[in-house]
Amino acid sequence: MARKRKISLRNKNINENIVQDYFEKNINIIGLTNGIFLDKEELQSGSKRLNMLFKEKNTKKCYVVGVKLGNLDENHIIKTIEYWNLAKKKYPKYEHCIIFCVGNITGEAMVLLNSYDKQSQIIVYIISAFKYYEKLSPGQENIHKNEKIYFSCEIVSNNIKPKKKIR
Repeated sequence: MARKRKISLRNKNINENIVQDYFEKNINIIGLTNGIFLDKEELQSGSKRLNMLFKEKNTKKCYVVGVKLGNLDENHIIKTIEYWNLAKKKYPKYEHCIIFCVGNITGEAMVLLNSYDKQSQIIVYIISAFKYYEKLSPGQENIHKNEKIYFSCEIVSNNIKPKKKIR
């Protein structure tokens, strides 16, 4: 019998690389149904690293994706916005957006993000982790087989507005 159980992002089997790999293979989890994975952990200026970069098919839109399993804090926001600025310089013909995928977001972080929303397009998702497994048989409740960890994202903030069509 298949079971599902929510698990902590601080689980010993979860780290940012595992989440990034999952997002790379399941782009639709962050709302990019026509997304193409471009890069992960790209070295930027001064030994800083970009978490992930996606492009939307058939458009000129790129997404800088910052992944943090803990609370979204000011340092991570600033670091991701720096990556966003670098990506804008590297791909000047593209429209650029920022996606934060985080374990939690504080009120202070939301205030900081709201101060940027006129300058950039920002989406924030809260990540949840789930373990799916099969129980072998009654009486063996602690023995599981085919354990897999899956992630889901719930959107908590989106300042990207659809563009109005000009007639």
